[in-house]
Amino acid sequence: MGAIAFRAFCLFFLAGLLGSCAVVDQYGSRAYDGNLNTQNAINQEVLVNIIRASRYQAISWNPASQITGTQTEQLTTGLPTIFVPTSEPNTITNSLQSGVGGGFSTAPLATTAFQAGMLTPVDLKTLASLATYYPRDVVFFALIAAVDVKSVSSGRYARLINDPSAAYYNVDVPLGDLDQTRCSSELFQHPGPQVFFGPSQPADCSYEKFANLLGVLIYNGLYTELEQIPALQPAQAQANQSNIVTFGAFCFNKPFVPQRLLEIQGSSFPSCGQGRKVPAGGTVQVTTTQTNKFDDRVVNIDTKSKTKQTVTTTNSVLPITGKNFRVRFAGIGWVELNFELRSPNGFLSYLGSWYKVGREVSFVSKYYHSVPAQTIFNGGPYLAIRDGLPSSCYSWVNYDGGPYCVPKDATHTSMLMDIAVILRNLNISPADLNAPVSVRVTN
Repeated sequence: MGAIAFRAFCLFFLAGLLGSCAVVDQYGSRAYDGNLNTQNAINQEVLVNIIRASRYQAISWNPASQITGTQTEQLTTGLPTIFVPTSEPNTITNSLQSGVGGGFSTAPLATTAFQAGMLTPVDLKTLASLATYYPRDVVFFALIAAVDVKSVSSGRYARLINDPSAAYYNVDVPLGDLDQTRCSSELFQHPGPQVFFGPSQPADCSYEKFANLLGVLIYNGLYTELEQIPALQPAQAQANQSNIVTFGAFCFNKPFVPQRLLEIQGSSFPSCGQGRKVPAGGTVQVTTTQTNKFDDRVVNIDTKSKTKQTVTTTNSVLPITGKNFRVRFAGIGWVELNFELRSPNGFLSYLGSWYKVGREVSFVSKYYHSVPAQTIFNGGPYLAIRDGLPSSCYSWVNYDGGPYCVPKDATHTSMLMDIAVILRNLNISPADLNAPVSVRVTN
């Protein structure tokens, strides 16, 4: 009887010493890891799309719409193994349980709205918004696709294209030399109209002419700004200004513009911060009403006044302003300029062109005038994508049997990749992320 009581006492004592421990999920470090992994996936997606664009292959986006993860641990422990002096052994054991789980969901971006947005040129609002974070030099050279130039006096026209793969000295020999040395010597040794319209035809040295013109405009203060106007509202709601329309416009920053340009009479230089009242674009209907009254005629049976009303309706389109203005160049005179902006897919195609011909056409650092842009560019190249896998990569992919790497020190390239992601994100809606994928199965 004493042995049984002693054993019961020991078991009760040991039960009090036994315990269990559950670890609450500490997600801080895993959230950080998730951030790195998500950005790495985005970088790889952009990089592979640049390679595809260089080959005119289909561009595909497949972002993760939801990422989940859990981690649990539970420990049950006690004293080391103890043998109670009875006829049956008693053993205290330890137990550890843990688990980690994670998952993500994704759907290809293939809706009509998304595809249309990726093919639509960015607006000046997007251009001005990007310039609030990135250097304006970088944004302008990245998203301005071309400039249409027309001489006011002679009527001569040239289209200057921002595409390094079309930077030929002679466009009649499209597979000729892309070296810009001859273009530079021709343009700068013989200044005058041929800066836009020469040396032999306007299409020759198109890229060199574009880069030179945009560099001159940036140096002389070409900026973008965001402006706001009240949205068109019914008369009874005019007092409510909560609905504000924001739009972007090109302008020239006065501290950078030479004084002689500001004093030109008739110049269409829009100065920044003027608070201009310009239409944001759209359609307006103008209605004209005309009323004719006939005097009463006593000889008629009907002695009442007659009213004749004529209504004329005219529809007119308000232009989207800010992309057209005139500049006066020495030796050339007044020149009308019209900017054409790229679409998000066009920007990827532009980067693909740099990947193809970046070894033959170099981006001249003098076209970047701001200190941040020059610091980020740091001698170039404009786009740094290497074939193979160096020791250190910012991002790398293995596509179509070949490895491609963006070096870690290629800050200019990583910035351009980030701009591509922002342009993509601006065209994504919740409906795009949740759109089901149709699969057709045939025998």
